[in-house]
Amino acid sequence: MMNEVFVDAVRDCGVPVMRCLFEADDELAALARKLNCPVLSYDSDFYIYNVRYIPLITLTVKARTKLRKESASRRNLRKNEAKKLEKLVKGNRVIRGITINNQETSPQWVTYKYLDCCLYRVEKLISRSSLSKEKIPLFAALLGNDFISRKLFQNFFAYGLGKIGGSRKTNQHQRRIRRILEWLKHESLESALEKIMNHLPKAS
Repeated sequence: MMNEVFVDAVRDCGVPVMRCLFEADDELAALARKLNCPVLSYDSDFYIYNVRYIPLITLTVKARTKLRKESASRRNLRKNEAKKLEKLVKGNRVIRGITINNQETSPQWVTYKYLDCCLYRVEKLISRSSLSKEKIPLFAALLGNDFISRKLFQNFFAYGLGKIGGSRKTNQHQRRIRRILEWLKHESLESALEKIMNHLPKAS
């Protein structure tokens, strides 16, 4: 009953819930782009989706507080947001001096709560590896995923990709990732697909 208890708990907190009967990766990615928010997950597939991704293992559960000085433009933006919120909920004014240790501070200083985590963006991968977005699905397939086994590309790794090389600082999988990125850098999507297909096992 763990799943149902969790869903009931987040609904009680007013958090909208959507569920999938089967694999939800594509739906999660589409929803994250629509809502402009990151995906929080254990699934490493999201490293190569075109979404912001927070690996669940990097998220701390302790809320932290930070105080920062706010620019005039940011204060005006917050005031406008507060007016909109006040109009929507018909509540009291939201923006006022921030109280810290029972003392009201100047309005240009604000506090906010946050959870510490690591946020990954596919743009960082692209900028550091000269890998275009159109090649990312191919890159992921060569590494192996839920749909394609890496064993399918054994001939390509042995004869088409070239020597991977060795290093004491990195393991075999890390060296393969670097070699694939280096190879894709000098190939178009069409030429890469053609060379990979030439080394796939022939159907009997």
